Amino acid sequence: MPSKTKHVHKAKWQDDILGISVLMLLYCLQGIPLGLIFGSLPFVMAERLSYTDQATFSLAAYPFSLKLLWSPIVDAVYLPQFGRRKSWIFPLQILMGVTMIFISYHFDDWSGVTGNGVVNIWSLTVWMFLLIFFTATQDIAVDGWALTILSVGNRELQAMCQTIGQTFGYALGFPVFLALNSPEICTKWFGSEKELITPSSFLMLCGTVVLVTNVLVTVFISERAPTRREQADLNHLSIRSTYLDIVRVLQIPNVLKLVLILLTCRLAFTCVDSVTPLKLNEKGFPKETAGLLVFVYVPFELVFPLLIAYLNMHLQWSKMRLWQAGFQLRIVMSFLIVSLVYGFALDETGNVPYSFLLRQILTAVTYSFTSGLMFRECTVFVPFETDSDRGDDSFTSGLMFTSQCGFFAKVADETIGGTYLTLLNTVSNLGGTWPKYFVLRSIDWFTVKHEIECVEQPHDGKPCFEIDKDGYYYVTIALALFGIAWITFVGTTLLRFDDIPKADWTVKRAKRDID
Repeated sequence: MPSKTKHVHKAKWQDDILGISVLMLLYCLQGIPLGLIFGSLPFVMAERLSYTDQATFSLAAYPFSLKLLWSPIVDAVYLPQFGRRKSWIFPLQILMGVTMIFISYHFDDWSGVTGNGVVNIWSLTVWMFLLIFFTATQDIAVDGWALTILSVGNRELQAMCQTIGQTFGYALGFPVFLALNSPEICTKWFGSEKELITPSSFLMLCGTVVLVTNVLVTVFISERAPTRREQADLNHLSIRSTYLDIVRVLQIPNVLKLVLILLTCRLAFTCVDSVTPLKLNEKGFPKETAGLLVFVYVPFELVFPLLIAYLNMHLQWSKMRLWQAGFQLRIVMSFLIVSLVYGFALDETGNVPYSFLLRQILTAVTYSFTSGLMFRECTVFVPFETDSDRGDDSFTSGLMFTSQCGFFAKVADETIGGTYLTLLNTVSNLGGTWPKYFVLRSIDWFTVKHEIECVEQPHDGKPCFEIDKDGYYYVTIALALFGIAWITFVGTTLLRFDDIPKADWTVKRAKRDID
């Protein structure tokens, strides 16, 4: 009797074209405020903000680093008749759109463009914080919806949707906005006598687009009902059980040591990451040129994953060994970046020398590659929540990201994989967020300057200063030296992580600890 062959339908991406399009659109809407807060607005307001003000404004980014605290609520609380994910996406996008429109009406006043010229940094920070809070919470819901809006065979496309969508949105909020906000570029390329868009008009436009998109998605895109097995899991899901899982993971001794490493490892690079663009702008590097350079890095982002995979395959290093190599290379690049900033000067015509641009691109690409090796967060396909916030895009960042992502997947307890991985990714993100406030403030503390007569009277009435000792260089070098000491101290522990049995990373059997 001939055997019967079971034909399994292989999913094609065309089968989920609607779901892919919706996810890319929703992720794109997340990327726009991230591009504004992490990229454009610190540049636009740089001349009116001290580093202490920049430190205060950096607090607006915290919700993306803390969303683990309320992600169990998003997972467990919903209206069944409206849909588990749309119960959150619909109201959150209303709040996102309304908040953007509200900020657009007050941005010029808060940022010192109008009125008495004084920047109301706290009002600006609080409202941007709220915007990012709504965006981060929407991200939790969209990540969860991706697991059901796509067919089982196409779930791996969620990472592609998130990468493309958030990258495109980030580009709209950063380089595209800076280009259209530059009078020089608008005059040269579009024949306009002034900028085509301002922060206020851009926020108004984006807020309107978010509200319109929200209506279209709510009306025309349905959310499928859970299967019997999914419903059985949901019946046992509660806010309390998810929070208890987080506590259980944190009670594992090896996880506690890993958390401590993740919270401190990025301190060495915080000044280079956060302040270098501002310092170049302070020395005369054009804002629009800095924004447009982002487009130069995009092709490298596409090549880096292949190069990292090649290195990983041929070197056959462990995950933590590769991560350690990325950290060490990034320390070297930090010293090189400081030297580039120190030696930067405009040429006789007032333009950026082409030789400097070439060195900057090569340095930034290499630095990014190493930081990606370490710190970029992983997108993991789990039942409840995935975490894949935008990180550094470069060779070093790609190298460290790949190592970190692989290690997290290796040690995660499958029984609570969603909570486990979300916890580690959130801690990793927080490790890059918490030092920024203190590092920015420390630059002002270590800067020595004296007041001089202003060539042109500032519109905000503030006095003019000449810098005698620049705190940027002192803080950057000090943190790089800290990084050398840090990797020397924890290097052995990092390498031993790879040898610890999987059982000692699980919730129920975590008996053994690192000696």
